[in-house]
Amino acid sequence: MMELNKEQKKIAKRLIDTALERECAVFNLRIKTLVGHHLNTRLAKPNHQRYLEIYKQTDEFDRHIANRYDGLSGSKYFMTVVNLYCDGVLKDEDLIEFEDEVFMQIKNIADWRSL
Repeated sequence: MMELNKEQKKIAKRLIDTALERECAVFNLRIKTLVGHHLNTRLAKPNHQRYLEIYKQTDEFDRHIANRYDGLSGSKYFMTVVNLYCDGVLKDEDLIEFEDEVFMQIKNIADWRSL
């Protein structure tokens, strides 16, 4: 595992914050869709059923976010960025700020994982 220097950790922290925002945006759209289903009477579900679906998805998403982002320290930034990249939350253009060595290490790990 690669150890990031102070400047690279700052970049990683910014990317982790960006990734959290992206994941929350996707989740919010999913919930908006669930809530909006009552507008189409063909798709309408009882309010309590919609509430239960929203609750379940919120609970699952909360566990996912907690597992991925809570308690991160600088020593975990590199692998967190790797995981976010492998999951498609971060893209190549997001990693461009990293030094070439860090960028290539992330890409190599991602390529290895995809085998």
